[in-house]
Amino acid sequence: MLTGLMKDLQYTFRGLRRSPLFAATAIISLALGIGANAAIFSLLHQVLLQRLPVRDPQQLVLLDAPGPNHGMFNGDHVMSLPFYKQVRDENQVFSGVLAREPIYASFAAGNTTDRAYGEIVSGNYFEMLGVGAAQGRTIVPADDGAFGSGPVIVLGYGFWQRRFGGDPGIVGKSIELNAKPMTVIGVAAPKFEGFEAGRSSDFYVPISMATQLTQIDAMAAMNMGVNSPFNHWLNIFARLKPGLKREQAEAGINVLFHQIREAELKAMPHPSQGS
Repeated sequence: MLTGLMKDLQYTFRGLRRSPLFAATAIISLALGIGANAAIFSLLHQVLLQRLPVRDPQQLVLLDAPGPNHGMFNGDHVMSLPFYKQVRDENQVFSGVLAREPIYASFAAGNTTDRAYGEIVSGNYFEMLGVGAAQGRTIVPADDGAFGSGPVIVLGYGFWQRRFGGDPGIVGKSIELNAKPMTVIGVAAPKFEGFEAGRSSDFYVPISMATQLTQIDAMAAMNMGVNSPFNHWLNIFARLKPGLKREQAEAGINVLFHQIREAELKAMPHPSQGS
């Protein structure tokens, strides 16, 4: 029986080698099918989230899809931009959904250039968290439109104090982030330092500037750009609706999760394509 099994496996692998595109499609399809049944709430950061100085932190959850997945992954617990938008717009269990990506960048103001740590965030980031501004204003959905349309930046309170001595006149000034001109529109509230414990965010910029500030779109020629459902680069956080039990929310969002996974599977190129 073992001998027969080995012969069958050898025959299968030889066939897959002769048709690499079909093999890739088959493997990704299997991953999609398995991943569609995976849980989408992560408990990994639950304690840390509850310590955030934001509105009702106990309602926050990190969305994650453990198990076999597919595509490119830029970090841990990451999802695609299309996935974020679909969950944000179509879910029935969250009162809000935000996205963010950590980033290191060259920060230049005046004659000084620093290496700074910050976040690329969705337009509803500050609004959903209930975090205001110490100076100026925060990023809003209107800043997060078409790519390249939101060259604005919000400074972290601690960074503002260290780098600019708490000068309120920085609001409205222009700085350069990775050699791209950006306008400072505000300073975040003093107690809020971002999502990562032990690491303060120096700045926040909208997702609309992702392609200008990072190399996340380097795979665009291979259909792996920022808008690809197979390019995972965003952490997605959501706020449970008041009174909704976690089990109810998980059951509801997994229905949508399964629908998104099925749509991704249908969107994959057929083995006969591209040859």
